[in-house]
Amino acid sequence: MKFVFKISRLDNLYFFISNLTEFHFSCRKHFNKDWVSTTGQLSQKEKRAINGIKPIFKKYGFIVKNNKSLYLGRYFYCLDDQDKWNSLKKYLLMPEYEKMFNGFGALENRFDKIYNENLIKNWKLALEKELSGERFSKLFDFAKKFFNANETGSVLNVHLLMSPSMTWSASGGANLGNNDITLEVPVSNLTDEHIELAAGILLHELSHIWFEESPNCAVAKRLSGKNFSLVKELIIESISPFGFPSQLYSKASNPLKRYLLHNLADGKKAYENFIKNKKTDCQKLDAYLNWLVYPLAACYFLNNKKLDREFIKAVTKIIKKRAT
Repeated sequence: MKFVFKISRLDNLYFFISNLTEFHFSCRKHFNKDWVSTTGQLSQKEKRAINGIKPIFKKYGFIVKNNKSLYLGRYFYCLDDQDKWNSLKKYLLMPEYEKMFNGFGALENRFDKIYNENLIKNWKLALEKELSGERFSKLFDFAKKFFNANETGSVLNVHLLMSPSMTWSASGGANLGNNDITLEVPVSNLTDEHIELAAGILLHELSHIWFEESPNCAVAKRLSGKNFSLVKELIIESISPFGFPSQLYSKASNPLKRYLLHNLADGKKAYENFIKNKKTDCQKLDAYLNWLVYPLAACYFLNNKKLDREFIKAVTKIIKKRAT
């Protein structure tokens, strides 16, 4: 597989503004705090702009209707810069397009205070080196086999987005179709550890594409029902970035310690609350669920087994203990 890293000022502007609106629970609120801390408090004009475009981002959020994604980002990230605004103009209603265009204009000066393309370019070079190395190649080969993926001759476009965090590792998204993902990298924290972790997140997002293209996706939907999203995430996380294979091939990073062990102290309580349908800490819950799946992933790795119905059933069983 060929990985093509894309760096676009407009992509980063889109990410910056969409994240500021907090239109979805997955928006990184801590990024917004860091950005506002760096650039100063929002003006009333900027607040009005954010409030004006937030409903548009929500309307065209991570929603699928009639087997078609409505996600607005697909009509922006996946196009060349010169075509992005024309694409939105065709997709949106004219009043929506005008609000978006004017809203971006109102927030662009603030964005320019924090945008540094050279820092993203440094990440691009570091990731290209990491992905060409033996460590990632071994992890990639196992993940490809585990998900029974056919990627011969394929290209994955990786849209690099800036993260301001000094403590948070990379994040990503696989909402752009089968040939594109986003990867948010901590631009001011380019260390061997974070490069390795970012490569793991990249593989995680690619695994989403592989899994959702495979017959196992339909099996998981049938077995897990309303818990499908959580089961899917656990299956993929069990390989990368949290699972036994990622830990085994790690050098500069320690996924087991970073993602799982420091959350396990309260993880059991979070799991008990989850089972009882009580409010719980999602990060601690995720760590504990991954810990429960960890031995299973290790067994499949050591026996060189592919994802199958039994693996999916075992993960589903952990989730289906939840009260109904």
